[in-house]
Amino acid sequence: MTNLPPEVFAANAQQAAEQSMKQVQGAMETYFSWLQNSMSSLPWANKDMVEQWRGFIEQNVAIAQEYAHKLSQAQDLQDMIQIQTAFMQQQMIVFSEQAKAMAQAYTKALSGGMQVPFKNPTELKIV
Repeated sequence: MTNLPPEVFAANAQQAAEQSMKQVQGAMETYFSWLQNSMSSLPWANKDMVEQWRGFIEQNVAIAQEYAHKLSQAQDLQDMIQIQTAFMQQQMIVFSEQAKAMAQAYTKALSGGMQVPFKNPTELKIV
């Protein structure tokens, strides 16, 4: 095994992290497409709700990218612990905000915005 100078090791690690993040972004685009197609068939999932979910996912990915970048810049264990602690605190806040927003959206969708496929079961015509 070759001992690389720290700056070469850091550059290689940064390059690997950037490549991984590009792969994650590609996977997220595929997931967004799948989510939109899947959710469009549900009567309570409207376009706004799907876009809200997409925004949450994009926000979470951006936070994770920032965390990975900061972690790659850590100089020692103390830096790593501080970065990890800040990341976890931020995640808890974001999770709480997202959960609250989703609860409000679901409540709105189920309380009045939900489109019922049939108005009255007696109106069904059997062919």
